[in-house]
Amino acid sequence: MGGPTDHGTRTALRFAAEGFAVVDLEPGAGAASPSGAVARPYLASFTAQGGSTVARSGTDTLRLVDGLITEVWSVSSGAAGRTFHR
Repeated sequence: MGGPTDHGTRTALRFAAEGFAVVDLEPGAGAASPSGAVARPYLASFTAQGGSTVARSGTDTLRLVDGLITEVWSVSSGAAGRTFHR
């Protein structure tokens, strides 16, 4: 426990949308069945052990086929990263 992905060490973990979503969808057979891709930048922040706030940015991209998520890509600034929109 206590490894780099242990949520117990990241108190007050928060995610917030940043920037603008990029949406490239084609209508499917029904109103709720589009196909294409959606991408959205986000900000993740948490309180470090010393009390300081740590912030990292990333982007999630989803591929939809017939209204269902079929692939997900996540790119983040990483442990030594920075925020994109600040």
